[in-house]
Amino acid sequence: MKKAFGERRIAAKFLLLLILLAIFGCGTGHGPTSVVDPTTGRQLSLLWSDEFDGAALDASKWNVETGYGPDPNSPGWGNDEWQLYTGSSDNIKVENGHLAITARVSGSGGKRDGTITSGRINTKGKFNVKYGVIQARIKVPGGKGTWPAFWMLGANIDTLPWPKCGEIDVMEVTKYDAADKTTHATVHWYDQTLVNGTEKGWTYTTGKKTFADSLSNDYHVYEVDWNADRIIGKIDGAVYFTRLIDPASMEEFLRDFYLLFDVAVGGNLAEAPNSSGTSWPQTMYVDWVRVYGTPAPATTEAALFSETRSASQIPYSSIINSADWSGDSAIPNPNSTAVTPKEGTRVLSAQFKNDLGKGWNGIFFNLGSADVSGFGSYFFSLDASQFTDLHDLKIEFTDNTDRKGSVMLSSLTPTVSGNWSTYQVPLNSIAQADLAHLVYLGYVNPVNASGQAVAGTLYLDDLYFGACTLAPSVQFTATSYAANATTGTITVTDRCTGAATRPVLISNGSESISVNVTLNASGSGSATVNFGATSDATDTIALNNGATLTASYGSGAATVTGTAAVTAASVSTLVGDRDPKDGAVYLYASNPATVIDLIGGVNYTVRDNWSTGSVFDMAYADATLGSVIAVTPGSGWGISAACLAYTGFPAGFATSYSTLHFKFKGHTSVSVKFPGATTEEVQHPVSSATSLGNGWYQFAINIPATYGTVATTTEMGIFVFNSAPFYLTDLYFD
Repeated sequence: MKKAFGERRIAAKFLLLLILLAIFGCGTGHGPTSVVDPTTGRQLSLLWSDEFDGAALDASKWNVETGYGPDPNSPGWGNDEWQLYTGSSDNIKVENGHLAITARVSGSGGKRDGTITSGRINTKGKFNVKYGVIQARIKVPGGKGTWPAFWMLGANIDTLPWPKCGEIDVMEVTKYDAADKTTHATVHWYDQTLVNGTEKGWTYTTGKKTFADSLSNDYHVYEVDWNADRIIGKIDGAVYFTRLIDPASMEEFLRDFYLLFDVAVGGNLAEAPNSSGTSWPQTMYVDWVRVYGTPAPATTEAALFSETRSASQIPYSSIINSADWSGDSAIPNPNSTAVTPKEGTRVLSAQFKNDLGKGWNGIFFNLGSADVSGFGSYFFSLDASQFTDLHDLKIEFTDNTDRKGSVMLSSLTPTVSGNWSTYQVPLNSIAQADLAHLVYLGYVNPVNASGQAVAGTLYLDDLYFGACTLAPSVQFTATSYAANATTGTITVTDRCTGAATRPVLISNGSESISVNVTLNASGSGSATVNFGATSDATDTIALNNGATLTASYGSGAATVTGTAAVTAASVSTLVGDRDPKDGAVYLYASNPATVIDLIGGVNYTVRDNWSTGSVFDMAYADATLGSVIAVTPGSGWGISAACLAYTGFPAGFATSYSTLHFKFKGHTSVSVKFPGATTEEVQHPVSSATSLGNGWYQFAINIPATYGTVATTTEMGIFVFNSAPFYLTDLYFD
């Protein structure tokens, strides 16, 4: 490093001063449109920012989180925090060019009793970032009773809960290490080989920097500089934290994250507010937040192997035969004329052989280290007319640390023209590899329908990177709904977006609501729409006979729609379906308007805990779904178990129904038992259910297929073996 400065030390210092002035300056106005990555020297563009110049929080950029946290098993947002987060302007406001998040304490201030309020906002589903420089100019509150933070969570948190989603703390000020004189930067992740207290696999690395004076005296710029190799924490440009990323055990930090600001009160890292000596209220001011990253490519596409796409090229040094890597042969010929090209005068042929007994083969473009992260998709055209046994093939992306992401040919839908099939690979589905440093792109291991390796020749042409063009879709899962139906389902597929939360507008012709759909990494997701008196807050829309329901996804010219007709109210013949008949037989529902069809003492004898000692709260207030059943475990079976059973039905009652439905929260699996059935007891993992977000899952269990004959069954139980409660609602048969 000393040699690197050499005689240029003065010039380098002057350049650094200019950069710092540009970045940190006086904090007014808008930020620079680009900065220089000090590690690599690469130019980073301003990707996203909020200067808080408006009169209110920008709802297109931020979500407001409220309540005491989504998990009742771990109240206080998992940290035993005392405050109630609200959306009130008393706690969150934008004024005078700043975001102000204010913590307020009424009276003596009690733990989670409503006397302490504060604010928390995030960009989940509205802005994600993977690598770059993430900065905010902040004036933190003082004292030991607050816990202000500027931080990031993995965008896949709904499918991989914390800590597996990863966490990056850009700034935290806690009660420790001289309290408001110290800033902390921390990264949290999951390592399955570790046990850390009750959080198996949770581990973290932290750094701190302490000053002589309180950080609350003035604004400071807090930032992380993040790439695929390391995360660096800084304050006012000074580095005080570095963590190298091990791709084998820290893959969390190779994915998208979203941003958060909050001011917690009390909890694990702050003093109790009523004994901290802190005066109230306390406010965190944010002047601006900016995210810089790799500039978008100068062109919308770049050719890898093409004779007609000349605007930009992804250069490669060679096409490697797997025999050179101790595999069977796969012989490339980039000048083949054996078939009619898709474009130009030549094609790339790949002759796959199973000749050396190695068990694998492939061809690989050697790209050196290409940055394709700014593109949406990879396109290629394939002619398999002379490879009759081909059923599948792996398309593999390898980065500069040997991380691999891949997609199977059979998972892609081609556009066919003659012998040529053109495929598109959305690059957000290649999350495992760092596409900013792509080294190899390969076509690997062709197999037949039985999964056996096969030999033959493939022809490839028109290989390039470009914008994702896969059209999204939205639809209802039914083509029509009776006017007395209670729920429906919408599904969204948006492979160009990948993991995100996106709104869908639902209209009945005169009223509309917005329903959020959480998409997985493949860009697929679904959500429940409730039917009844229209209420946007509860995702409920009115059904009027003869109307058409329309679901709209996207914006402007890119909007796509799906429709469903509303028909006359159905008259159910389902056994036990009480008037007004809705085609479902309910035992419990969160919606108070839902008719409960099966009544204790009438249709069955009693709710029971099957001697577990479990206790039921039939009106537990859940932050997401409202009134639900909370089942607290007991030890009556000699082990902690929570059980809710319905007993004393007429024998064979379940033969009238095909499916048992319920919403479940609290554990990774749940057992359902029909005593006397062919298969009495089955454990159902939540991975077999539909995620509804915030820990809730929708189960739909096919009774005959799962349990066989239920002709003698007189009871049914739902239970878990665990010391923590589970939560249940919308329990019904159809």
